[in-house]
Order: sequence, then C-alpha cells, then structure tokens
Amino acid sequence: MEISTPSSAKPLSITPSSRVLKSPLSDEQIWKRLREAGFDEESIKHKDKAALVAYIAKLEAEVR
Repeated sequence: MEISTPSSAKPLSITPSSRVLKSPLSDEQIWKRLREAGFDEESIKHKDKAALVAYIAKLEAEVR
C-alpha cells in the first residue's frame, strides 16, 4: 500500500526556534494567573523542591 502526499507537502521541520512546545502565555502571565487562583510563588517552589527530593529518594531506593 502506497501513501500519496500532495506535491506541495513539505517535511516537518522542528528547530530550536520553533514554537511547538512553547506556551502562548509569558511567564509573568502564568504567575499572574497562579496568584489570582490563590497560589504564591514561594509555596509552589517549595512543593516543586519537595517533589524533586521525593523523586530522587525513590530513584535511589530503586538503585539499591
């Protein structure tokens, strides 16, 4: 079975400058929305650090 493509089709090109994985919101807009929802930057950073430490501990336990 052969799959035909239009002659005008171009191959997908993903480069570091492509916006495929970038959020349409700026960091400031994201933090503004989080603050409006009742979150503060310090508590989020603290939770991120705690989650990272727990994940590392889990990985270390699996290695032993």
